[in-house]
Amino acid sequence: MNLRRLGEDKVVLFQMTPMIDCVFLLLIYFMSVTTFQPEESELAVGLPAEAVREVLKEFPLEIAIAISVTGQITIDGAKYDDASSRNLPQLVTKLKAVSSNLKQQEPKVIIRAHVDVTHERVVDVLNACAEADMVDVSFPMD
Repeated sequence: MNLRRLGEDKVVLFQMTPMIDCVFLLLIYFMSVTTFQPEESELAVGLPAEAVREVLKEFPLEIAIAISVTGQITIDGAKYDDASSRNLPQLVTKLKAVSSNLKQQEPKVIIRAHVDVTHERVVDVLNACAEADMVDVSFPMD
């Protein structure tokens, strides 16, 4: 075996050509597998017609139910049921009447309860909404 040591005076140079080839191959690979999405400005979008504007003029009906500290329930200033009533028959009748008057639209019920009202009273109102088949019930974040 002929084992010769490289002399200390020989300098080994780093070859850049294979590295540049690898970089270009990777660049070509990534460019070929990338999918380009069309910009939103290039997409064909149909704008709403005049008939659609008439439909948009109808806003969803909102029923704001207020519960006072004493447990009194009011809708637009009108009082419903006694503060000690648990079943709330007047409120259920009112909600059913509003729901039946609307043909295709479901009313949105917003319950505004006072900070100091008992949770039991809020649950009573929620039960009345469920009995009247109100599904869109929310609490505002005031």
